[in-house]
Amino acid sequence: MRLTRFAVGGLLLLTLSQHPAVPADSAKPEDVIRKMSDFYKQQKSFSVTSETQAEIRATGLHNTSKSSFTAVFERPNHFALRGKGGPGLTVVSDGDTLYTHVAAIKKYSKEEAPKSLASLAESPLANFAPRGTRNLILDFLTNDPAKLILKGVTASKDLGTAKVDGQSARHLKFTQGKLDWEVWIADDKDPILLRVEYDLSKMIKLGGGKELKDLKVTVDQTFKDWKFGLTPSPEDFLIVPPKNAKEVNSLFEREEELSPLLGKAAPPVDLERLDGKRVRLAEHSGKDVVMLDMWATWCGPCREELPYLIEVAKDYKAKGVVLYAINLREPKKKIDEFLKKEKLEMTIGLDPEGKLAEAYGVEGIPMLMLIDKKGIVQSVHIGYESGITKVLHKELDGILAGKNLAAATIAQYEAKKKAAEKAKAKHKKDKEKKPGAEQTAR
Repeated sequence: MRLTRFAVGGLLLLTLSQHPAVPADSAKPEDVIRKMSDFYKQQKSFSVTSETQAEIRATGLHNTSKSSFTAVFERPNHFALRGKGGPGLTVVSDGDTLYTHVAAIKKYSKEEAPKSLASLAESPLANFAPRGTRNLILDFLTNDPAKLILKGVTASKDLGTAKVDGQSARHLKFTQGKLDWEVWIADDKDPILLRVEYDLSKMIKLGGGKELKDLKVTVDQTFKDWKFGLTPSPEDFLIVPPKNAKEVNSLFEREEELSPLLGKAAPPVDLERLDGKRVRLAEHSGKDVVMLDMWATWCGPCREELPYLIEVAKDYKAKGVVLYAINLREPKKKIDEFLKKEKLEMTIGLDPEGKLAEAYGVEGIPMLMLIDKKGIVQSVHIGYESGITKVLHKELDGILAGKNLAAATIAQYEAKKKAAEKAKAKHKKDKEKKPGAEQTAR
């Protein structure tokens, strides 16, 4: 079981009034990035508000999500990044302690604060951005922001000037492999970052979205209310963990948490099927092992995994294993067209409002559960990884043989967690001894 990564990076779209491009200065796009980077390197403190809109478009599909964050930084190592929407990421360093909280999973961690802001950009926090994008705010904290921002750039283009929320900006475009991104940088007194837009369409298609030829995936980030040379107040770096949040050793370990469903009775399932019949989990009590998969046609990993699940279900049909693919929030016509085009045959359950997904605590798809004949969730898989067929064969063989896979997994997890806590306590104890030893030596 692995912790779903939340792709976050903070961030709503400002009103953009686009004007016809006018002749820009002669500086190359890369030089404009370097000039901006040098400006931020000189700042001892700054704050900003950032907003983002992520959008997925295709025929019959239009999904958007919005989020935002505010950030305050003061060298050498004070910072506060507080997100709203999305995963709800909060990262605060008061100079001594680094506090990280993810509201979506109600967990937080505490560790020693980094010695410098540059160290922050090198931490796993840099991964809290949509896949393929960068958190430019963190890049600005490093010793050489331009080097990071321009790494892998294969082409650049000067698109002239444009207006971003009434402010004149240099409009540039860069290509990094399969990623295209555009950036708007103020071209008046200070070269501040105003907006960046990432086009992830090519990357998503390569990841399995080839059938959606008109797929368009963009992440649009805007930045406003920049303040430089400010003196932050102590309240800016105040750390107050929410009462409903649980402290964990790390938010970035892939096997940190088990699904709360594991070893418990599966929530009831009674849904309309695509063929007009019903999916009722209770009907399989005492008779079948159920493979319950949450998916959607727009989800690349879901589409990659489905053929393997169908294959496994066929292999085990005679042994009393059934597969139900529960589609989340999509119209019947779209699902039917997808199945016909891909020539997939499986029983589809419809969850048009996502109520079943909510009951099962779905935070990412695909999400596959193996439910035994007693209605107990014995295994949970989030995301798709190669080799799933072999894994499912082993698990289904165990469940059909009467093994309690959930109990074994939980016991293994608890033992690993206990060992990690013991190691952490020892590390803390050893660390506390060092100052005394150094003082005695003096």
